Amino acid sequence: MTTLQKQQFFEHTIYATIAILIFATPIINALLMAYQTNGKTEITRPAIDMWIITSPFFSSS
Repeated sequence: MTTLQKQQFFEHTIYATIAILIFATPIINALLMAYQTNGKTEITRPAIDMWIITSPFFSSS
């Protein structure tokens, strides 16, 4: 691999990691909240709404 290809591979790996973290965080949060029944589940809907608003794939710009 050339230096440019190595750099692009590294960049794409970082971008993929960030995207996975962005999409996985609310899903993991919702799963964790589903197992807790002490009244904290009302935060799940606003958390998912905020995730959709801030997501670059779902935002309208």
